Amino acid sequence: MSLVCLELLQVRTAARQYRETRQRPLLDPHLTSEAWQEHRAAIALELSLSDWTALVSAYEAVNGIRSGACDATLARDAPAAIRAIRVELITPMLREIERGCVSLAPYALDVMGLPTE
Repeated sequence: MSLVCLELLQVRTAARQYRETRQRPLLDPHLTSEAWQEHRAAIALELSLSDWTALVSAYEAVNGIRSGACDATLARDAPAAIRAIRVELITPMLREIERGCVSLAPYALDVMGLPTE
């Protein structure tokens, strides 16, 4: 579970940077869902329904960003490896990712043996 939490935190950081700079690289190693793909079946058994739903929504947002759902039309002078971002499209996706981080945090802390308060 801690791997998925770390992965989602990396994605959140990347999405925040995309929103701030209003652009994203087409290939960003921080925008991944590998840990989620590998461990989601086990995680489903551990989470409450509301936390599971938040986590699924977070990864749907990750997939949306990766697929270009928040991309603006490319400017002619922009490098082919960079896409312009529409803030009004990425903001709700970022909100879903942040909700996923919040819902997963208590479980990840518990797995690592850290106090939750």
